[in-house]
Amino acid sequence: MKVAGYIRVSTQEQVREGESLTTQKDEICRYVKQKGWELVKIYADEGKSGSKVEHRHGFLEMINDGKKKHFEGIIFTRLSRFARNARDYLTYQELLKEYGIRLFSIHEGIDPTTNTGKLMMGLMALIAEWEREAIREQMAENKMSKWGDHRTFIGHPPYGYKWNKETSKLEINPKQAEIYKRMVNMYLNLGMSLRSIAVKLKEDGVLCKKRPFSSITVSYAFKNPAYYGHYVLNRHEYKIDPITGRHHRTKILKPESSNIIFPIPAIISKGQWDKIQEKTTFNRVKSKRSEASSLYWLRDLLVCDECGGVVKPHHGKYRKDKTFPRYYSCYWSAAAPQVLILSNKKKKCPLPFCKAEDLEDKVWFRIIQPLMLPYNRNKSMGSLLDTNKYDKEISSIKEHLKRLKDDLKRKEKASAKLYSIFEDDGFDKNELKHRLSAIKNDMLGIESEIKDKEEKIELLETAKNNDHLIHDFVRKKDETLKRMFHDLRDLPPEDKKRYAESMINGKITIAYETWGNKVRISPQFHLRYNEEILQQLINEGKLGKSNKYSRNSFSQHRFSSPGRADHQNIMAASRCDLDGPFCIALALDLVEVRVGPVL
Repeated sequence: MKVAGYIRVSTQEQVREGESLTTQKDEICRYVKQKGWELVKIYADEGKSGSKVEHRHGFLEMINDGKKKHFEGIIFTRLSRFARNARDYLTYQELLKEYGIRLFSIHEGIDPTTNTGKLMMGLMALIAEWEREAIREQMAENKMSKWGDHRTFIGHPPYGYKWNKETSKLEINPKQAEIYKRMVNMYLNLGMSLRSIAVKLKEDGVLCKKRPFSSITVSYAFKNPAYYGHYVLNRHEYKIDPITGRHHRTKILKPESSNIIFPIPAIISKGQWDKIQEKTTFNRVKSKRSEASSLYWLRDLLVCDECGGVVKPHHGKYRKDKTFPRYYSCYWSAAAPQVLILSNKKKKCPLPFCKAEDLEDKVWFRIIQPLMLPYNRNKSMGSLLDTNKYDKEISSIKEHLKRLKDDLKRKEKASAKLYSIFEDDGFDKNELKHRLSAIKNDMLGIESEIKDKEEKIELLETAKNNDHLIHDFVRKKDETLKRMFHDLRDLPPEDKKRYAESMINGKITIAYETWGNKVRISPQFHLRYNEEILQQLINEGKLGKSNKYSRNSFSQHRFSSPGRADHQNIMAASRCDLDGPFCIALALDLVEVRVGPVL
């Protein structure tokens, strides 16, 4: 009888345990010689697992040759060498039976030509499959144990990171980290949407690992707390696709006790990450833009001081010239009675309708107030150049900084106390992990705020030392400030909205006061310095487009953050550089630092 042999080894461990291809080949040759059969060929698969037949090329070649009737039987040393699950064994047994091919296992000593042999071969296949599943579960448990102890990493690290096998640590990928910081800057400072960021990166040829960025990948990167140093893994349940056999993540969350907190270096601060989440929430509830609403550049920025409701655009009836009066009104001041009842509101909000032009003028005036210095120099210079206000601001920040450091020490003591409690019998290890995770997250937020306050103090100290430079600059650069003031004043509504959202920290609260029959509307908000939006408007040709007030073009210069030492270097190096638009950095610094936050 003509027979073929089949040998397979999947790992080097099996080679060391005497399951090498040579050992299997010798056993098959001796068995065939003992039976007096003719050995046609020995098919081999080296380094191939028995779990997936499609990866065993030698096995598939043997099956094809069997269909061509090159032999009448197949010999293997053990059943587990031929198939590692009952389904595959029974499938190929029935298939080969149609071509008159019988299967022989040397070690099991079973002749499959008898009914008893067929039964035993089926049972042995089931045992082999059980053994495989047991090994797989044990390997999975060992892998999870190493993952939990941070000795290995399962899956792919987030964009901006790489796994170092030698140190067993996640490390920052410098090139990708810079791209991520650029994405954050475009989102927070330039007011770009997720889709616009993805398009810009694609135009610049930047890939997210192997594929171009999409709005979904950008959104996922912004939501991931790993970028500020808090990386939680093993949070979701996975299921196996019955067709492909691949694992897919589901939305079902595992118990917190199963989560793995993996150490990871931060790329951005906790404060920056919080700002990203706030802006994401803000963008999610933005009103849809229409031709009429585009005129209301304060839409989505206003909140009622009386009831906390959203202040929305509202327009009156069209006039004969096809124009209409524009207003801003609190949602609860114009709500229908039925809506108030369903929302458990006893009465309408008392905030009166605000004329859009008046409110927008007040807000815009305060945003560009720093550029008003040339127009009221004699009135403002005395208060703006009061060095005592530097000291007051620094003192206030230092007090806040001290409180933050005290909070951080309390958190550190709480963390140490938890470890001592864990030594007691009966304390749940998973509960310890959960509490430590919460404390660590709080500490990251406090450390981020401490860093921001320390940088603010450093900037104020530098600005205080550069007092005479700022004083000379404001007095000599009237035309530059005037030019920027006029260009900003003439921006179209959508650009004003983009500029306002980038310059205002948080929302604008709308309050009102009454004197007899008169009503005074008062917008309250905090300004923040944002050089990026100014540079963006310059690059787009929307600032510095007229030559009425200065012969120098804004686009020839770059901004610098206010109050830093590089201002002094620039001033000392060349007087002509002072004609650049970073004057607004100094102007904003004067108003915010010397006068305090704009309210």
